[in-house]
This record gives sequence, C-alpha cells and structure tokens, in this order.
Amino acid sequence: MDIDQLLEREIKVFKGRTTASLSELRRLAVRLPLGVASAYQAQPPYPLVFEYAAGQWAYDIDGHRYLDLHAGFGANVFGHAHPKIVEAICFQSKRGSHYAHPTRSLGYYSELLCERFSMDQMRMCNSGSEATMEALRLARVSTGRSKIVRIEGGYHGHHDLVLMSMKPDPKVVGPLPRPLVQPSCEGLSEAIAQEVIPLSFNDSKILEEVLSSQEVAAVILEPIMCNLGFIEPLPGYLEAVRAACSRHGTVLIWDQVKTGATVAWGGAGELYPDALPDLHCLGKTVGGGLPVGVYGGRQDIMNLISQGRADGYGTFNGNALTVAAGTAAMELLDQQAYRTLQNLNHQLQDQLRELIKAHSLPAYVAGSGAKVGLFWAPKMPEDYRQYLEMVDHKAAMACWIYLANRAVLGAPGSDEQWTLCLPLSRIEDLYPLTEGLVDLAEDLD
Repeated sequence: MDIDQLLEREIKVFKGRTTASLSELRRLAVRLPLGVASAYQAQPPYPLVFEYAAGQWAYDIDGHRYLDLHAGFGANVFGHAHPKIVEAICFQSKRGSHYAHPTRSLGYYSELLCERFSMDQMRMCNSGSEATMEALRLARVSTGRSKIVRIEGGYHGHHDLVLMSMKPDPKVVGPLPRPLVQPSCEGLSEAIAQEVIPLSFNDSKILEEVLSSQEVAAVILEPIMCNLGFIEPLPGYLEAVRAACSRHGTVLIWDQVKTGATVAWGGAGELYPDALPDLHCLGKTVGGGLPVGVYGGRQDIMNLISQGRADGYGTFNGNALTVAAGTAAMELLDQQAYRTLQNLNHQLQDQLRELIKAHSLPAYVAGSGAKVGLFWAPKMPEDYRQYLEMVDHKAAMACWIYLANRAVLGAPGSDEQWTLCLPLSRIEDLYPLTEGLVDLAEDLD
C-alpha cells in the first residue's frame, strides 16, 4: 500500500473513532480560536480531547485508552498523576498555592536544580519562553551588546526575538552560510529582525567568523536539536561553540527546555561536559507537570539581577504549587530512574533498527534517556536545511495517526520525539508501540 492510500484510510478510521473529540472541539472553537489553547495543539486532522490520565495511560472523551508517549510534549517523564507529585500538590494547596513571596521550599528546589544542571544561581519564571527571554536580556546586559545568534530551525519560545528564522523558507532567506532573517509570523517587529543573526547547526567555522565582529551578545541553541526530530551535534561542534564564545566574550545559552531532565539525569550537560554554557534555560519536566521556566548559570551574570542592572518579573514566579510539584519530580527522577529509562531506550532502539532493516524503511532511530523516536528520513540530518530536504512529513503524519488508531499517542508531526516515562520499565511495556510499528511496516511493504 502506498503512503497516500494508507493515510487516507487511517484518517477515515481516526474520524470514525473520535466523533466526541470533534464535537467538543467545535464547541470550544466558539470561544477559543481553533478550539485550542496553543497553536501547537492544532494538529491535523484535529486534536484529540482528553478526559483523564494515570501513569503511562491517557484516556480521551471517546473512551479510548492510549499508551501516552506524547507526555505533554515531553514534560511528564514521571508519568501522569504520580502519587508522590499528587501528594505534594495536595499538601501545598492546603497551605496556600501562591504568596508572591519566597518560601523555604524554594531554597531546596533551587539547590536541586543548581546541582543537577551546573548552575551557580537561578531564577524561576513560568515557561520556557520566559526563560529564554530573560536569559537573552541578561546576556545583553552582561556584554553591552545587542545582537544574538540563533540556529535556523530551532524553537526557543514565542517572544519576538526568537521567532525570527524559526522555520525560514530557504527560497526567501537564501543560501548558507549567511542567510537572511525571516519572521516566523506576522506582527513581529521589523527592528528586532536587525538584531538576529541566523546560522546553521553544526557549523562552528561560520560562527567563529560572526563572533569575531564583537557585536554578538549571545549564542542561543539547543545542544541537541529536539524541534527538528532529533539532531545530535557532530563530534567537537559544541566544544567549538563553547571555545568561540569564550574567546569573543559572547554569552553561550543552552535552551534545555526539552533536553533538561530528559536526555540524562543532568540534561545535555551530562552528555557534553566539556561544552557547558554560561546560562541554561529549563522548563517542562522540572515543573512536575505544572507551568515552569528556569534560567540560571554563572554567578557573575546572575549577579546583574542582584545589582539592579537586569530585572526578572513575574507575579507567579516561584509559586508554591510549582515548587512542590517540581521538587517531587526531581526527587523521583533520580539517577537510578535514568539508568532504567536508558536501558529501555537502548532496547527499543535495537528493535526499531531491526524493523527498519527488515522492511527497508526510509527512517532512522535516535534518542537518549527518556527521549527516543523513529524519524522519517534516511539518516540523521546535520542541520535545518538537510532536515527540509530529507524528512518525509507525509510518512511522519501517517505514522502518528496509524499509531493513534491503535492506542498509542505520540507527539504529532515530524518535529517531535516520543517520551518514555517512569511507569515504563520493560520492553514489554512498549508492546502497543512496537506491534503497531510492525503492522505499519507490513502495510507499507
């Protein structure tokens, strides 16, 4: 069966089994554009509407149970409604959820994160977007410069500065190594575009040339590009970026909203210890399932806040509920948990590679820790341009909806990964996924 026939069949099945979700979305759309609270939720043919979840399972309003490898875009490595996190939230809610004042629990939580992610100091906010916004401002204050380097194709939140060249059109921005800047949507300030320099992932030579101008305040990147499937850095690339930033007085920022507390116990810093950044940005998993953002790093840069030279505001920053949930999550996700997740990850990757070989699938497998996936390209791309050329978005869509029709929920599209969670400890726990992929491969033969 060719991919178009399979996709047509699976969309028909999807629509037939999710009529309650579609009806509810139409009701929601009266007050919510597209019926969703975030643009990322509006995935074709339409998003499922969920009722409840527990452990590795999520239940939609049509009554279907799914093995949840979406995990809230990777936030729920601990699983849904973990008893220890529920207990922590309930305990704190009875004592007050929000004070707009420091709490003792905030001190312990910050110690956990600073030790884990090699930060001298940190500040809390409420999302990964806020974290990157604040970190970039700190970098500008620290250096007295205004320009930033961002990597083409990466996503760092929804503020204007990082929405430049998020997913640019090569026909518009021109060839590498020095493409033009392209706003990712309407409504962005044209003036801000003058402050952004887009470069390619895995190209340290052009980065060195750009930084030598002494105009760049910060380089912001994902150490592993997790918004283009899963693109690992080439050997030596991150270390070269670190060295170039040090030579030219540029602040290096790692966006670890996705990689932090997922790819390893200590995030990407554990995997690439010789390339550590000046500032980390964290989110998702470190909030225990509640909204969170964290930015932190070098003492001298964070001291700019204490000196009154940089500000970080937010009424709900460090709110007691998020601190309680985040603390419980970090305690649950200890080093033994990551050894278990990594072992499961390796077993799954082995099975997927055998499947790819047996059926000659145009796909590759990659992942670390809780992050893993089968990505529809013949090999791992090295950057955004290769990603555009190599990835079969139609196959990725077909894979997502095929699995959804067979009780496996992944993050939709070709940009995301599966996320393993603590309740999954044996390869047998992933049977719905592996069996579904075998059936898909046979249907595509």
